[in-house]
Amino acid sequence: MTALLFKLAFAGIRSRLLASALTIAIAGAAAATIVLALEVRSSGRDPWQQTFDAANGAHVLAFAHSRADARAIANLPGVTERSAPVPLVTATLGPTLSPPGSTDRVELAGLSGRTTVNMPVLTAGSQLRERGIVLERSLARARGIEVGATLELTTRRGTIELPVLGTAVVPSQPRYPRRNPGLAWVSPATLELVEPDRTTWRWTEALRLVDPAASAAFTERAATTLRSGDLSSEAWQVQRDYALGDAQPVQVIVTVFSILLLIVAFV
Repeated sequence: MTALLFKLAFAGIRSRLLASALTIAIAGAAAATIVLALEVRSSGRDPWQQTFDAANGAHVLAFAHSRADARAIANLPGVTERSAPVPLVTATLGPTLSPPGSTDRVELAGLSGRTTVNMPVLTAGSQLRERGIVLERSLARARGIEVGATLELTTRRGTIELPVLGTAVVPSQPRYPRRNPGLAWVSPATLELVEPDRTTWRWTEALRLVDPAASAAFTERAATTLRSGDLSSEAWQVQRDYALGDAQPVQVIVTVFSILLLIVAFV
């Protein structure tokens, strides 16, 4: 029976060589584009996973408007590792780095030596030190800011100039300008120069969990426990999806092209 089916399937190939060759070629192209779509996805995910491992990435990244709330989140059951709460302040890039009339902002994270989770992974230059700044790599590239340059920041209290010590990446920050404001790291002492009023600071807490798969349930429990409308959080799966957003348009195009080729091959 099997031999008969093969004979019937290939009986017309000799009489329709061109059509048969085109069908095989189109089917092969469709298979190749499916493989390409999968490769586009994996080529984005693998570097993100490497960065996540190198940074000791956070399974949950929580944002709060007080240091006390940030610490309370870290004390919830299920947390295995945490960093000291990191303060955040927003400033504006100086006029020499922004087009006229624009308000390109940058989020400054006050990084201390006690940060062990979601640590910036240095890609160029030197480590952070006093009265200096380390820029997230995509922000530096988009604005053409080189290591060693002097960065001018405009704050509510005036202008401050900081030398760019290096560039770094973290798994929780998507590429600039898709995520705006951009991200940069300064020392807590420098952060106080930018914004002395600590009541305006926001805080972030990076956590690692016993069960990484339960990160979504943990964020819901944290919101219920603290009952604070100012609390927000991101699970590691959300961070990954944001970071891989640049590859999604290409993946969609390749997938649609594969489907069209399969339809043509079938017809």
